Amino acid sequence: MDTGIGKAWYKLLTNEERKSYGLPEVEPRQEIPTEDIVALWECGASTAYIAKKYNVSVKTINMRLFGVDHLRPRNRDDIKTEDIVKLHEEGYGPTALAQKFDCSVTLINKRLERWRKNGKSV
Repeated sequence: MDTGIGKAWYKLLTNEERKSYGLPEVEPRQEIPTEDIVALWECGASTAYIAKKYNVSVKTINMRLFGVDHLRPRNRDDIKTEDIVKLHEEGYGPTALAQKFDCSVTLINKRLERWRKNGKSV
């Protein structure tokens, strides 16, 4: 939609101002309680899962989580490279592996890349 005022200005307008220009209103953004995000993350939910649940970006979730003083990114030592490699060799792709291990595709790809660079030794 081209409003003639640019996207940046459109976002700054209030709904009353949008009405006065004959522009569509914007639904208010749903507030996501940080306590709920932290609780889900501490129970083991991935940032990708939480982002999907609240229909926001992973970046938004990371900013909420890691802005909290006591939280640090999780070291996913529970996901063994050997298990990833074994399933990958059986034909599982990175997306399927990420779903299986409840982690990001990036984590899977990084582990596989490290495995390839190290001479394919687990």
